[in-house]
Amino acid sequence: MFMMAIGDGQVGAVKRERKRRALSLVPVPDGMRDNHVAAFRCIEAAANAGLYVSRDELTAAIGTDNVGGSTQAWVCRLLERLGLIDTIRYQRGRQFIVLATGAKTAPPRCMKPHWRTVPGRSPASAPSITTYREARKVAMYVDRTPCAWCGTRGDVGCRHNPR
Repeated sequence: MFMMAIGDGQVGAVKRERKRRALSLVPVPDGMRDNHVAAFRCIEAAANAGLYVSRDELTAAIGTDNVGGSTQAWVCRLLERLGLIDTIRYQRGRQFIVLATGAKTAPPRCMKPHWRTVPGRSPASAPSITTYREARKVAMYVDRTPCAWCGTRGDVGCRHNPR
């Protein structure tokens, strides 16, 4: 339907523009390691095609054996600090934005926001376990010192110092 709305000459121009944008490479800063450049090029190619980049694909592009994902997460944070990409984090994945072109990768299937980014909810809002334990200590404390006059504890039945 989109193709019918514009003339034949414009269809070719639109296709050429998309192809030019997909083939143009964003310049990277000098001194970047090869695996950082490879990770950025993987994200850039996926963003130009509108595809999702999985953790496994990034790990393969970087060339690491770390299947836990910490290496690719560190590289992505580095690319963010260098101002090459921006990341939108979700519960089960992320979406990258190449800042130079504005191209975005496809979002993950689960678009539920990450719990750290949900407004109004912070880990500090829940009472800590130490606060709970301290409150229980005060409530459970019983003075068991005997009375100075009769020697009977106050919780048992001293009539001088009932507690």
